[in-house]
Amino acid sequence: VNDGNEMEQVYTNNNVSWYSPQENWLSAGSLTATTVFRLVDSVNWDALGLLQYGSHNYRFDSYNYYVDGSMMFLAHAVGGYGGNWNNWFASVTESFLYITGTKVGDMTGLISAAVDNSGDTADMVLNVRVNDGNDVQQLLTKNSLGWSSSAEDWLQTGSIAAATTVDLINTVNFTGTGAMNYGDHLYNVDVRVVPGTEPATVAVPSDNIFEMHADGGYGGNWNNWWASLTNSDIYMGDSKYGDAVGMIQSEVSSSGDIAEIAFYTLVNDGSEMEQLYTNNTIDWSTTSSWDQAGYMSVSSALRLVDSVNWVANGYLQYADHAYSLKAAEFAIDGFNNFLVNGNGRYGGNWNSWWASLTESAVYLSESLFGTATGYVSSDVTTSFDTGVLTFSALAFDGSEVPVMELSTNNTVTWASPIADWLTQGDINITSTTQVADLLDWDAAGLFHFNSGNYSIVISDETLEGTPVFLVEGKGQYGGTFGRWYISVVDSVCYISDEKQGSMNTRLEWLTADMFQTALGRYDLNVAGGEDEPLFQSSNILTWFDTSYVSYHELTQGTVYTDTSVNGEQVFLLFSQFALDQTNRTASFAVTEILDGVLGLSATAEAFYAENYGLLTGINAKVSYNSELIFEAHTTVDAQLETIISEPTTAPTQAPSFAPTDAPTLVPSSIPSKAPTRAPSAAPTMTVTAVPTQAPSAGPTKQNTPILSFSSNITLEGVTTSTLDLASQQALVNVTASSMKVSINSVSYLGSTMVSSTGRRSLKSQKHHYLTSFVVVSKMKVSVPVESSDPTASNDLYTSLTTQLNTAVTTGTFTTNLQKVSTALGAIETSHASATAVSNSAPETSAPPASDGGKDGLSGGAIAGIVIGALAGLAILAGAAYYCFVVKGGSTSNAANDAGTSKTNRAGEAPEVFTSENPIAAARKV
Repeated sequence: VNDGNEMEQVYTNNNVSWYSPQENWLSAGSLTATTVFRLVDSVNWDALGLLQYGSHNYRFDSYNYYVDGSMMFLAHAVGGYGGNWNNWFASVTESFLYITGTKVGDMTGLISAAVDNSGDTADMVLNVRVNDGNDVQQLLTKNSLGWSSSAEDWLQTGSIAAATTVDLINTVNFTGTGAMNYGDHLYNVDVRVVPGTEPATVAVPSDNIFEMHADGGYGGNWNNWWASLTNSDIYMGDSKYGDAVGMIQSEVSSSGDIAEIAFYTLVNDGSEMEQLYTNNTIDWSTTSSWDQAGYMSVSSALRLVDSVNWVANGYLQYADHAYSLKAAEFAIDGFNNFLVNGNGRYGGNWNSWWASLTESAVYLSESLFGTATGYVSSDVTTSFDTGVLTFSALAFDGSEVPVMELSTNNTVTWASPIADWLTQGDINITSTTQVADLLDWDAAGLFHFNSGNYSIVISDETLEGTPVFLVEGKGQYGGTFGRWYISVVDSVCYISDEKQGSMNTRLEWLTADMFQTALGRYDLNVAGGEDEPLFQSSNILTWFDTSYVSYHELTQGTVYTDTSVNGEQVFLLFSQFALDQTNRTASFAVTEILDGVLGLSATAEAFYAENYGLLTGINAKVSYNSELIFEAHTTVDAQLETIISEPTTAPTQAPSFAPTDAPTLVPSSIPSKAPTRAPSAAPTMTVTAVPTQAPSAGPTKQNTPILSFSSNITLEGVTTSTLDLASQQALVNVTASSMKVSINSVSYLGSTMVSSTGRRSLKSQKHHYLTSFVVVSKMKVSVPVESSDPTASNDLYTSLTTQLNTAVTTGTFTTNLQKVSTALGAIETSHASATAVSNSAPETSAPPASDGGKDGLSGGAIAGIVIGALAGLAILAGAAYYCFVVKGGSTSNAANDAGTSKTNRAGEAPEVFTSENPIAAARKV
């Protein structure tokens, strides 16, 4: 990638290759990766990575050098591997790392596992040692874990042992061991931690040794089990730090009618002073069935030294459609901190039920805080065509003369005159609420729907009848899974009897032929109280795929959004993604217009090879305010090579044992035939809705006249009477380069056939009849003049036409046209010759209005970049998922068989890049 002065900004060249001398490449082989990367004034490297493996040994080397040959870094590792699923190992026997010629450090390590076939005995090991560049140890860790069982079921009896050593320089240094033995419903645990990592040459002070011991028991089955900690002690040297006991148990009858769960814990410090105590129980029971009658209770005691101290309990009892509940919390001296109790009734079945709170009270610190009553019910017919839901509540404070704090009454009803209430019906909502002296309302809502039409009314008044707000609206809905819509045709909002505004909107979605064609659209219009426009937004998403109905495999998606505020356009964005599998091209474009002025314009095009889908080239162009910011062309030489040489260096250290078994399972069959079902019909529906507003402004910094004229170029040897898009692009490129102007200054208007000739040629003993055409192609040139002086326009016109005439006369135009046509795959003009040119009289016109000039990227430009990129990525992800996952490998190659595939345009870069004018692209959409 070069900048505008042809100075290199980015260069990269990368290669990955692998080789295996055996049929199973997992047994032995090599992997090589090379990369060269230069980033202007910052990064400059040439790196190589090599991995060789075989005979259960491996070697890894990675180098990175600066361009002057000095070393950036060097990494090296040697080790071994082997085993099978239950007995395996992997090791690093030697490794080191150098940066800028200085050793940073080295490392060795081992991980292994050995489990016998019955699983009764197992051992695992993990060891690592890391040194710095001066061979000073920085980290050492040794870890082992093993278990064994003498019983057939190792869950019944067994032992577990673990050991760990950690030495982290200047921080952590210890060796720890632990063991657990269990059996006959008893267990014991011992843990010991000693400072240091190697066998001590002198006695370690006992005050630095940590020891813990615990004994307990366990037993039971799934519905009746227990576990206990009967004794435990923690010591640091000879000083006791504390002890603890505890128990947890669960007893549930086989029928589930009676159950109890209990949890108990006591923790003391080293002086036998209590630090934590808790005792908790939960039990429930029923004398019939759980839905008829039952009793549940909870109790909890908690003491936390110098902080928490409570005793709490609660219960719920219910039977014969009545219930009572109570919850209380007491201090240790019996003082009531909190108490709540209540009584009520209930009844009904799944579609018609009710529940009430007939009385309740809440006490805080033995003083009445308040009382409450309430009622909730639901009555729905079995066909769901009629239903009523109600909820009401009253709450008073705890004063001698109770004051109402809350009153609410709410009802929701729905009804439908037909069996399918989703097709036609009415929904009504009423709500009356008063909260002390703070809030009150009397609200109602009605929703009516019938055969694709609906209306809605929502109103609210104070309890005295003063209007608060009113919302009215009507709309439409309908469709099926593949084609549906919903709209608000008209709506209006009033606050305190004053109109605040109105709104209409529509959302629709259309798909056809199993998502081969799709269209989504959303429009929104908001007006003020006097019907003045406040906000308008139009958004369109389109998608189509031609591969099922045409030999040309083309997938394309677009995103369009247009937003106006107060009647003025503030933002327009158009983004498009296309995947042309016939011509093996992927492209992406985004155009942004902010406040009526063209802002961001970006295009990207990628070419890929027929085999394996490897990239062969990328074109990219980004401009802002019609000024070029970035333009690049990249050619990628991507191919798969077969390496015939074997690794030259093999590891020298072998593991101590080899695997005893090798994989034996391979696929036994391959698919016997390809899918035979093809689409039977072409799409019957086309997308008819497209954006109607195009970008309305061009560059903003032009303040001198525009010179325009047309040139008629005579071409001989054209293979068709009309020119395709690639030939048009080639002609635009060469015309612009001949006059040394920007390609955006030249446009193709059309071609007219003058004559045609035919001749016979003898080739391979066969006669061929060849036809060529003479056409006149009309090009339009529009360039800015440096000043407003009429003489300047005439001088510029003379200079441009002279350069074009000279290029045609000397044959330079023909040479460049054939070269660019070959690069772009323009077959029609790849052998054409330019024989004559004529130019129309010049015309000058005033420049477009300026916006005063804007420097840098505005907030809108940044928003456009982000939104355009996200939209492009979303379409790209959808296209990739559809083409490579949904369609898979069933895509037909009929296009190639029929000779319709284009020449790959990435073979040679054209001298002049080309891109369609973004304003014209937006107008086409």
